[in-house]
Parts: sequence; C-alpha cells; structure tokens
Amino acid sequence: MPKPLKEHVKKHLEKRHIPESKLTDDVIDALNAFSKDELDRVDTLGDALMEDGMLDSNQKISAVH
Repeated sequence: MPKPLKEHVKKHLEKRHIPESKLTDDVIDALNAFSKDELDRVDTLGDALMEDGMLDSNQKISAVH
C-alpha cells in the first residue's frame, strides 16, 4: 500500500491524470515535502519548460534538477 499523499499533492496529481498507484514511496515523500506554494512554482517552471521550443527533453529534465 502506498504512503498517503497530502491533499494538495493529491490534487496536483489528479490534475495531471497521474495515478498515485504508479508512484514509489520515495517519490511520494519528495512530493509531500513540497508546500502548496512550492508545488505551484514547480508547475510554473514545468509549464515554461514545456513551452520552450529551444530545449530538448533531456535539457528540460536537467533544468528542473
């Protein structure tokens, strides 16, 4: 049984159609560590990276790390 998600993380995943059953406990721990505001900022970064036509997928992933 996966670890429980904080409510704002659960909403974040539902919005993206990501089933929590696909996440490992380590990923759940990492997501739960974000506050709602921090997760919103990560969303903003993700949106900007997805719209950026100058970066390939590996560069986009690296930019987040």
